[in-house]
Amino acid sequence: MAVVLFRSVVAGAMTARTSVGVAKARRATESPEDRPSWFDEVFGDRSVRHLGVMRGVFGSVSFAIFYATYPLLTIAEHVSLQFLFPIFLIGLAWPILGEKPLQLDALAVSLGAVGTILVVRPGFIFTGDEKARSENSEDGRNLGIILNIVGAVIMA
Repeated sequence: MAVVLFRSVVAGAMTARTSVGVAKARRATESPEDRPSWFDEVFGDRSVRHLGVMRGVFGSVSFAIFYATYPLLTIAEHVSLQFLFPIFLIGLAWPILGEKPLQLDALAVSLGAVGTILVVRPGFIFTGDEKARSENSEDGRNLGIILNIVGAVIMA
């Protein structure tokens, strides 16, 4: 967990430094009367700032769910489920953004879902499977699978 915290702090510092650098570069090219405040440059226009805050909250919740499920699943299962979010992203783009998926998108989603099921082999589908699993009970493992899928949906 300490490695995850360190990685998050370093990534946050790098993002903050990049944001400040971009804001300074943009301010240098604009006339003083057209220039927004430094705060608006870094954190975005007031009309869309809430979207950035919501994205941060959803990202934090999804990562908290992912980290909480580490003890319930093997690493392979965890990573396979964590990277389902592009599949959910394509699925949610239609109702939320109005972007109709192409046939190739539908094929990719289908293959990704089947591949994830084959890798994770959830107990509620593959009963009696003796594949190497985490040390937790099947109920704990199924809870981890469900929570990880919820985290992937939130991340999308």
